[in-house]
Amino acid sequence: MDPKRALIHYFTGTGNTGHAVQRVADELARAGYAVTQYRVERKGALPAGAFDLHLFAFPVYGFSAPALFLQYVRELPAPPAGTAAAILSVNGATMAGGNVMPGCSGGSMETVARALQGKGYDVFLTAAVSYPANWTQMMNPAGAADQQLIFAQAAAEVAAFAAKLLRHHSGRGGSGRMSSLVAGVVAFVFRLYGRRVLGKLYVADRRCTACGQCVRNCPAGTIRMGGARPVWRGNCQACNRCINLCPTQAIQTSVVRLLVHGPILALAEVVLAVLVVVYGWPLTSGWSPAARAAAAVAAIGVLLVVVSLLQLTLLEGVLGWLERRSWLRPLFEMSFTRRFRRYLAPGFGPLSDG
Repeated sequence: MDPKRALIHYFTGTGNTGHAVQRVADELARAGYAVTQYRVERKGALPAGAFDLHLFAFPVYGFSAPALFLQYVRELPAPPAGTAAAILSVNGATMAGGNVMPGCSGGSMETVARALQGKGYDVFLTAAVSYPANWTQMMNPAGAADQQLIFAQAAAEVAAFAAKLLRHHSGRGGSGRMSSLVAGVVAFVFRLYGRRVLGKLYVADRRCTACGQCVRNCPAGTIRMGGARPVWRGNCQACNRCINLCPTQAIQTSVVRLLVHGPILALAEVVLAVLVVVYGWPLTSGWSPAARAAAAVAAIGVLLVVVSLLQLTLLEGVLGWLERRSWLRPLFEMSFTRRFRRYLAPGFGPLSDG
């Protein structure tokens, strides 16, 4: 009798999801499954044949599955009706007072589940596990001792998930309805806009050797070499692989870019919104209060969309030009991340190294 077949679809930024997936794959193999792992960023055709079980695993960024992974799920061909599927989200955990503080999946699992169910998958199990946070772009990763504590808890969470998977235990993890709604709005904005801005905050400092590791290993192909330094384009996934993987730790968060894309731009948007209300409100004096409020909200919404587009095009073009001036380059390289630790899950390494 042929063994049951399982296909694991996964995305991993710095190896946390890959680590979890390997533990689950080992348990499935011990139970007699023939397991195939498919890393979503790798190009090529899906493994051929029918599978008895599908597992979809991903890290959570901004309460969302990575945009690249969600696009992959939505473009999958429809499986045979009723094909069993499970979802595993991997959150970033931190330490506080000696205790592991797990991350939050928001509505990410529900979003992926809806996409899969729309294809005809029978999503019977969703769960979240927490690994060490990798957001080196903004926070110092946990030290070795804290990482061990987080990994110990993660191992127990992954083992519990694998046991439920093998028993075909039905269970749906996730947030409450209101929390999912709020998180869903944040996730949508993050996928559409936030992740792209985060990619624009990176800079490679003078330690960069132009080795090209960041270019070769970016899962979205958003990094290119601009002369002797990498440049981040507009499709960043916010996976933090580049900053954690750089062999010389040359990739940093630029304070100048952070200030311009953050507080300064936010202040400009507030000022413009106030001007819209001050000068636009009298123009609608004959309208009902509800209509006037709706018009104000719509005008501010359009304004924010326009400003966001200008931010990622015109403003970024100006910043890029200034950054390339040799006398201004040191200013752009000012960063608070230079002394941060870097984080990669055990066993994770550059694609170019196999």
